Amino acid sequence: MEKPYKGFTTDGTVREGLYHYAGDEGAPIEKITEATTALLGLLSPGQKSSTIFESVDADEFRLWSNPELYMNPGMP
Repeated sequence: MEKPYKGFTTDGTVREGLYHYAGDEGAPIEKITEATTALLGLLSPGQKSSTIFESVDADEFRLWSNPELYMNPGMP
């Protein structure tokens, strides 16, 4: 957190232009917007302030992680 946000990286070197997206790629944008607006309408002001951030520069956004735990049912 001591260093400013520069971009996403796996090895410390930001590679510009790594990803290219073609428009919305067929995603149902209107439905996504409606669902997001409905969800945000259910949140209290406190919940909203801890959910919505101004940019990816926000410390809360930079510290966020969504790891998936992979489990092998054959292992003890």
